[in-house]
Amino acid sequence: MPFSSRGKEALDHRDAPFVAIAQPGVPAVPPTMFVNKAALTGPAHGNMTWGPVQGVAQCVGEALERALIDSGDVDNLVLTATVWVNSNADDEAEVFCNNQVATLEALRKGAHGLPAASECVSAARSPFNPLFRPA
Repeated sequence: MPFSSRGKEALDHRDAPFVAIAQPGVPAVPPTMFVNKAALTGPAHGNMTWGPVQGVAQCVGEALERALIDSGDVDNLVLTATVWVNSNADDEAEVFCNNQVATLEALRKGAHGLPAASECVSAARSPFNPLFRPA
């Protein structure tokens, strides 16, 4: 996927929100807004962000097929996928797979009303993520 003039414009502004597509001209249903969390660092990072992260669209379709998303609700829904791609990422297959796993798991949890409020309260008592753990 070549780095387009729109890609250059997004890179200049450090944003790149777009509608996730399964294929050119075929957006995810329900519409899925893709927002990158990491500021783009160059053309390779832009291409890695906008290309293989289409695993998001693939899993939205899979969730629809598995009835994790009610097909009768798609006209009333808009999904947002906020995705972080490491600027050093160089394996398209790995980025695609990671986004498939994360998206399907998020949609599965949402379909089942997870996490429970009690789980959120418990986790908030000692928050952390892979990049930071308070002392």
